[in-house]
Amino acid sequence: MTTLLSRKHLFMTLLCSLPVTSSFAEEVDLFAMSLEKLATVKISVASTRAENILKAPAVVSRINVAQLQHMGVHSLEQIISMLPGVQVQDTAIGSKAIMIRGVFEAFNQKVLFQLNGVPYWQPAHGDNPLLGIPVESISHIEVIRGSGAVFHGSNASAGVINIVTKTGTASSFLGSVSSDDDRGLEFHHGTDVGTGQLTVSGHWRDGKTYDAFFSARPAPPFYPPGTPTEGTIEKQQSSKSIQIRWQKEGFSAQYHEFRSANSGLAAVAAITNLSEMRQTGRLLHLSNKWSFNSSELELFGDYNNYFLEIPTDNLFAGVVDGVQNFGSGSENHRTRFGGKFVKQLSTGSEMVFGAEVEERSTGDYRNSDGFNPSVITLPASDTFEWSMYSQWLADIDKYRFSVGFRYVDNEKAGSNFLPRISGIYALTDNSSIKLIYSTGFNSPNLTQQGIDIPPNVIKGDPDLEAETIETLDLAYTYNHNNSLLIFNVYYLEANDFIQRQASDFAVKFANVGNFERQGFELDYQYASNRLHWYSNIAYHDDGDSAIEEDHARLLVPRWMASLGASWVLTGPHSVGSSYQFQSSRAAADDSHYLNIQYQYTGRHVELMLGVDNLLGDNFRVADIQDLNPDRLIGSGDEDPLYRMSVRWRW
Repeated sequence: MTTLLSRKHLFMTLLCSLPVTSSFAEEVDLFAMSLEKLATVKISVASTRAENILKAPAVVSRINVAQLQHMGVHSLEQIISMLPGVQVQDTAIGSKAIMIRGVFEAFNQKVLFQLNGVPYWQPAHGDNPLLGIPVESISHIEVIRGSGAVFHGSNASAGVINIVTKTGTASSFLGSVSSDDDRGLEFHHGTDVGTGQLTVSGHWRDGKTYDAFFSARPAPPFYPPGTPTEGTIEKQQSSKSIQIRWQKEGFSAQYHEFRSANSGLAAVAAITNLSEMRQTGRLLHLSNKWSFNSSELELFGDYNNYFLEIPTDNLFAGVVDGVQNFGSGSENHRTRFGGKFVKQLSTGSEMVFGAEVEERSTGDYRNSDGFNPSVITLPASDTFEWSMYSQWLADIDKYRFSVGFRYVDNEKAGSNFLPRISGIYALTDNSSIKLIYSTGFNSPNLTQQGIDIPPNVIKGDPDLEAETIETLDLAYTYNHNNSLLIFNVYYLEANDFIQRQASDFAVKFANVGNFERQGFELDYQYASNRLHWYSNIAYHDDGDSAIEEDHARLLVPRWMASLGASWVLTGPHSVGSSYQFQSSRAAADDSHYLNIQYQYTGRHVELMLGVDNLLGDNFRVADIQDLNPDRLIGSGDEDPLYRMSVRWRW
């Protein structure tokens, strides 16, 4: 109690000691910039170029990171969770699973994650570098909700998340600390070098430590008698990264490297199997564009070395510690090459042709105690995938039509033809209505096909087929002056859906069959010189229920909502707040996550003082890893968190 009171006293002392006057020119500029961008919102993830959101042939959200930071939302997982129908939560093993429209997988195999348009994910498990991106480097985030065919390949069955980093010569340095010793440093620096532009960014985070509750964790018969079935474990996450990007005329090069760790439960995931999910990733991408007459040609190549290791307590027979890893990890990579040709026709239409080839490889995945010979649970494997795509797009008076397809052939999972058809009608200069049919393809990853941890702890299926998800969207978009409104209803049908099936400690992967889902999403944003408002609500009609073909929907909240606001009080002083809600699902109750923040903005310095989880939510979420409806997963600190951040801009 004394410690808590002293922290509150420190917080109020800092708040009251701030200067009350300062030059406010930059603060007005910041909010005016937000207002200008909201009036002409442009996205690039659904088309060949950036265009107004009214005309984009997809249901897309665009979220400005700086605006969310004004509302007290600072981590990338919290920022993405503010999007309509999107939720990020911890799994038991320590991954950060992203749910879009109720579709999810523990290692994010169903969400295509991109860094500046470049796919970035593990070849073995499919996971993405959510903890490894420096937030200080991010300009905005674009998300396709639903299948992302034609321009996007495997993993785009639930949606596409594109992280877009900052350009320009602005630089900043951010330091933060919290009442539970969560500490972080981030930086971003942009500079002109000749006729090109170089940006360098990075971060270091030593995360908070908290006790997380886990329930319904029965131990197998070969574990010691008396192994507890529930309890708390000490969780912590940490990460660091470096990111370099060089752009000159049509040439672009980017390199990213990160390491992250997040506590969890591995092996058979009994309460005594405390582990740490450690991920290492490196991405190198090169591309060049040539423009001539009314055409554009782009060629690109990228190399992605990305792997994990999991040190685990009591890995063998519940009594001997060990590690699950890929050795040095150097054999785990994805190598991709491709090109795209865009032709603007005299009739006002556009034709696109593209092709990609990709190799995915992984080394032996081993369980080792450091003394005895390692047990190979996933033999070294590789697969080859190629695709070609085309799209015709035309603007005719108030109508925009697009017809396209992507043909994908995976060496192990077969081939698929993926069409996308959209029709957009401009009701006015500021509003449109869209009807979009799209399909997403998802080839099984190498773990789902080949892993074998005896005795039947985890079993892959080499005969897994690729899944497809067909999505039909009807959307209304209004974008004018201070407001952006998107309302859409959707229907999706999953075919040969790949799912992890578990009973107690035995897990297998299977094509579970076909099912349907439907729901709606409402997204509204408002900006003025003093106020920015962000809000959305999503309804999953099949949430918190189950059918034989679709057990996962029981783990999906029926209702989700996010609210955020920032308001300039006077001069350099502003306040912000954010709120996230998910309704009950399986064993998890309703969740309410509320942040508040005060911000002081000077000419070069910003000071942010905030309280996270003000309502003291218990952060107990559903088990979306093993789809066990009786389990709870501890996903965060149950106590309010006091946080202070300082940013220096130049």
